[in-house]
Amino acid sequence: MAPYTITLESDFSEFWRFNLHVQGEVLASGERCDMVDFVAEVASVGSDLDAPPIGYKPHDRVQLSTHKGDGLRLYIYIMPHTMPRTLKISDTPDFEFCVTVEHEGKRVYHRRHVVSQWSGANIEVSL
Repeated sequence: MAPYTITLESDFSEFWRFNLHVQGEVLASGERCDMVDFVAEVASVGSDLDAPPIGYKPHDRVQLSTHKGDGLRLYIYIMPHTMPRTLKISDTPDFEFCVTVEHEGKRVYHRRHVVSQWSGANIEVSL
């Protein structure tokens, strides 16, 4: 058994318009031995910001580490709090959000997920 390293990243320039919540559990022999909990709340859902708020610290790359385990369940929520400036769907393309998980020195999960600028995304990872 070894700890998990979870890396979440996006190079989308307007990622500040999204709140990021990560929850999950680390398992050892089928039993929960650790919880994963991370929140990057930029603004309340329904805000109408023109720019990142003062004091905003980008969460475009987050790295989390867990206790030792042999299983992992993650739930990643990417939620818009501010809608795009335009109502034209063609001017608001989806963007990529990459999730990478390493365990025992190996990359065990690596995927680029597609995220809607309008609805965000819910991502589940089970290892």
